[in-house]
Amino acid sequence: MILNNLHILYHTRCITSISFPIESWQRVLKKNKQSKLNFKLIEMEERNLYFMQLAMKEAKKAFEKDEVPIGCVIVHKGKVVAKAHNLVEKRKNATEHAELICIEKASKKLNDFRLNECFLYTTLEPCLMCTGAILLSRIKKIIYAAKDIRHGALVSVFHVFENKHPIHTPQFEQGPLEKESADLLKTFFKMKRAQHGKKN
Repeated sequence: MILNNLHILYHTRCITSISFPIESWQRVLKKNKQSKLNFKLIEMEERNLYFMQLAMKEAKKAFEKDEVPIGCVIVHKGKVVAKAHNLVEKRKNATEHAELICIEKASKKLNDFRLNECFLYTTLEPCLMCTGAILLSRIKKIIYAAKDIRHGALVSVFHVFENKHPIHTPQFEQGPLEKESADLLKTFFKMKRAQHGKKN
């Protein structure tokens, strides 16, 4: 009887002694998971900023060429596969938007029209034409800087992906450098208005 009681006491103490460390580790693991989640969010924000900065460089190239300053970058598995900016004036073609040129370049680079694993960074919310091309090329996600209150097809004027498409619906979100992109566009159009005024 005494031996049995001692046996029970021994196991009770062992269970009690290890229960606290297990609970402690569970708290640590839970906290660590949260930290990893926060780290991933920070990492994603930094990655979005980096690629949007590259898109802004493209927009500035357009500005220097007297084109509407919009730039685009397509990223596949963390690597840039295409960069482009507006070339409407140079090519005298209304379809030569940064996003369309970028999609064409990415498709050639990856040798596939399906860009399922690609992220598209653009300095301005895509228009209807570009949004259609993004849908058909199966872009995974769109990250845009400034909203386009005149032609934006995601949230501003149209809401193309409000209803889920039966084949593919890209994710989208507003990313960094909204002010920088909007300011560049405002500067460009202000300059164009001033030039137009001088001609008159």
